[in-house]
Amino acid sequence: MGGYGSGRWQWYSKKTTVEECRSLSTTDLLRDGFLQPGQTVTGLASRWYVGEREVASIGIDVDAYETESAYCRLYYKQSDRQYSYIVDLVTTEPHFGGVQWWFVCPLCNKSRCRKLYLPPSGGRFGCRSCHDLTYKSSQESDKKVNALRKLPVLDLLQGINNGSIDFFLGFKAIPDEVWRGRW
Repeated sequence: MGGYGSGRWQWYSKKTTVEECRSLSTTDLLRDGFLQPGQTVTGLASRWYVGEREVASIGIDVDAYETESAYCRLYYKQSDRQYSYIVDLVTTEPHFGGVQWWFVCPLCNKSRCRKLYLPPSGGRFGCRSCHDLTYKSSQESDKKVNALRKLPVLDLLQGINNGSIDFFLGFKAIPDEVWRGRW
């Protein structure tokens, strides 16, 4: 009972990660000159490569002539199917001045996000929560931190003091007893 392969974990698959998806970012669009208030810009927003070969590209028409009603039209081909749809853009004014651009998720029409993702399964770009995406780092465990947790507290502190343990990883791994002063 409880041996290797027992249980039902093999029936479940991990969530798709954002690193596996194609993404479109307002930061990149701003850097590439697409998000210019008072202008309409058309062009090729992004290209994706496998080695030297281009595997996909996305065209975009951005209409930011009026900031209150700004939008972009995405058009691309995936799995022999053509996609063309509008994604609304909104702006906010940060405390330090300027303008911050955001996408309104075309799937839920509620989420304001900086990045839209297109999962490997295809379909339309959407926010992280609509596609139920996670980060690769949240699916991995940090073996160094886990090993540090098994050390006795005094050995851990001595290792940090003499430099044999990385301060930041050691600091992250110190047990609660040390923080609460029970050592």
